[in-house]
Amino acid sequence: LILAFFSIVGVAHAGFNENIGGGDCVPAFGIAVTGNVLANGCSSYQIQQYGTAGQSYDVRLYYRNTSNIDATGVKAGITVNSTGNFSGFLTSNVGGVNGTANLTIPSNTHLEFNGAQVYQRMGSSTPNMIKQITRLSELSNFSMNTIPSYAKCPSGTTFCYQGIIVATFTVKQDAAQPQLCTDTTAN
Repeated sequence: LILAFFSIVGVAHAGFNENIGGGDCVPAFGIAVTGNVLANGCSSYQIQQYGTAGQSYDVRLYYRNTSNIDATGVKAGITVNSTGNFSGFLTSNVGGVNGTANLTIPSNTHLEFNGAQVYQRMGSSTPNMIKQITRLSELSNFSMNTIPSYAKCPSGTTFCYQGIIVATFTVKQDAAQPQLCTDTTAN
């Protein structure tokens, strides 16, 4: 579902990732091979990936407050099931963003959570890591700081307050199952 929002002078924008000024991530939630998350931007997001044993993948949720007021009461989360189906969300008093993605993993493998980080960037500055998550249970629902409105950006830019949540998972080979000896003549 893609929504188009039109701006008329004097009308407030509400929500997240409404492409004000162009360039918001579509999709805002996706999977990419682990790498330099901040340099890759969101152009490498995929909603469907095929995993390889031993490879790490970043599950990413991009956010930008495109409302005229600060986003408060911010909650976010990323969940995954055993078959590699991910969902992510961010909610606040002014709206939010959500999405789903799938990492198809080979049989006899499983996903291992390696940690997550929440980044926030002001303009073209180096993004600050504002939160680190080490437990999968915390990743499913956590609080975030207020996200300032894009309207507070310096003149000429609308991307000064944006961020990304990055959770890293590795496709691990399952442990080999011991073979039971069924030869009754063996010693």
